[in-house]
Amino acid sequence: MTKEPRPAAPPTSPGRRDPGGADTSPPSCLTPLSSLVLHPPLTLDRETSLGEAAARMVEAQVSAVLVGEATRPEGIITERDITRLVAEHRGMAHARPLGRVMRGGVVTIGEGSTTGEAVLRMAEHGIRHLLVVSGEGTPRGILEERDLLSGDTASPFAVASAIDTSTDATALGMAHETLHRLIRRYTSEGIAAVRLGRIVAGLRDRLVTRAAHLALQTMPTPPPSPFAVGVLGSHARREQFFATDQDVALVLSDASGDIPPDAVAAWFARFGEALAQMLVHAGLPPCPHGIMPSSPAWRRTMRSWRTVVDGACRTPDAPAVVTLSILADLRGLNDGFDLCPRLTDHLCHRLATTSLPLRLMGREAVRHAPKLGMFNRLPVIRDGKDGEYIDLKRCGLFTLMQGARALALERAGASVSGNASHNDAAGRGITSPSDTASRLAALRQCGIPGGELGDDIAHAWDVLLGLRLRGQVAHEAHAQPVDRQQKGPSWATEAMMTDEKALHDATGTTSLVMAAAPSSGGTSPAKATKGGGSALLDVGALAPLEREGLRRCLIVVDTFASWLEHRFGLHLIG
Repeated sequence: MTKEPRPAAPPTSPGRRDPGGADTSPPSCLTPLSSLVLHPPLTLDRETSLGEAAARMVEAQVSAVLVGEATRPEGIITERDITRLVAEHRGMAHARPLGRVMRGGVVTIGEGSTTGEAVLRMAEHGIRHLLVVSGEGTPRGILEERDLLSGDTASPFAVASAIDTSTDATALGMAHETLHRLIRRYTSEGIAAVRLGRIVAGLRDRLVTRAAHLALQTMPTPPPSPFAVGVLGSHARREQFFATDQDVALVLSDASGDIPPDAVAAWFARFGEALAQMLVHAGLPPCPHGIMPSSPAWRRTMRSWRTVVDGACRTPDAPAVVTLSILADLRGLNDGFDLCPRLTDHLCHRLATTSLPLRLMGREAVRHAPKLGMFNRLPVIRDGKDGEYIDLKRCGLFTLMQGARALALERAGASVSGNASHNDAAGRGITSPSDTASRLAALRQCGIPGGELGDDIAHAWDVLLGLRLRGQVAHEAHAQPVDRQQKGPSWATEAMMTDEKALHDATGTTSLVMAAAPSSGGTSPAKATKGGGSALLDVGALAPLEREGLRRCLIVVDTFASWLEHRFGLHLIG
């Protein structure tokens, strides 16, 4: 397929940090780092004392120092590190050598990258400094968080700071609303939807983590066992923008000591309810299908979760396929005991022993391939007033997302099937990453699918996700507040099946999840766009080249569906 040329990036107005200390306008997220005035790196050897390093930092007016050789730094010390070390060790901290207190592994970024990419890199690693390097890896300067903030209240770091300093759900909600302004701004500046999705997910991760921290403060006693808060759905896949609800689960460790199981269950039931209510007040409404920490079905011990997975693999009916698909995207937040990776790794080990669940996942991807009309006309919905709309999630994105998920699980299962023992450590993290773009990239490296189709699929995903984002931003701009309490089926069921009868005919059972979901048949565009969750796009607002590009992308999706049908042998299971 011949790809459409990508739209030219809008002109940027690079913000620079004046050497004298004055800040100008904040840089655009598309500003190349090479256009910024960076702080020259200050490098000291491992034997330099912390006290001397602090003096040198004050003299150079920098907030971080590299440790090791100038061309190959081994670690970094920041002013925050020094403050922490002095608080911990008092007067003894002054004489400690940098080699013993530095943070190893300096995170770098190429000088050809943009400020938007720098924001993402910092957010992903939870740091405030990046070492900017040349194409050859030579250090060019240190980029600080403040260089990107410049007083902008809608920057990722300003939103992150507002979240981290929130003392109640109301403050969290205000920070969450600021996130919407950030989405609109970055969309107007042309940042790719995949990159923006990762930034948004990083901030929502912080919001959920902070909500859990505040919920813990309401509990009368400490947790009776280790646990992890896990996110699911489009949030877990880093593909969520405006529309959101709670897709949150709890994974509890089986190690609760001498505390009775009933007492453990009661404590986490109370905590799950507190966390769910905290998220509601912070702007994340309840999931209409109960995928939230207050639901016992989504708050389980590791042993119980494994039992769920084992049962779903043994009897892969429609609800089981939905459950396995949901858990395949599970991503833990501050999961120090790796509970969530261990659960998804167990899922992969089980799928390696049976092929039917994966084939059924593949079938769902094929079922929702776009039904193009004669001469490959777009599958539009008409509103009776010459308006034409297309549901990008149902008619394109879901097939790519579900297909990539099934293939990634198949690949992960193949990678562990040769292991003689079911060792958690051996397979830790084999399902990572969980976002569709990264899954597609990893599959392409393995030649799945081979040839140009793999490139075309990745391009189609980028284009369709970007169009969906544009549609949501346009919807928000019409001053119609998002009614999240009235949004349609959640991510797990909205596109999983649009016809309950087809589901029953295919599997011999009716999904309990879908039975609770409102029917999508005959939904008007006006109603379907309410809440921003259905991803309807006004086709009439597209330029002719964009419309043709959309048509070509949907042809690619249809080709991918045919490839999946052959890959999973779907003709053999009806």
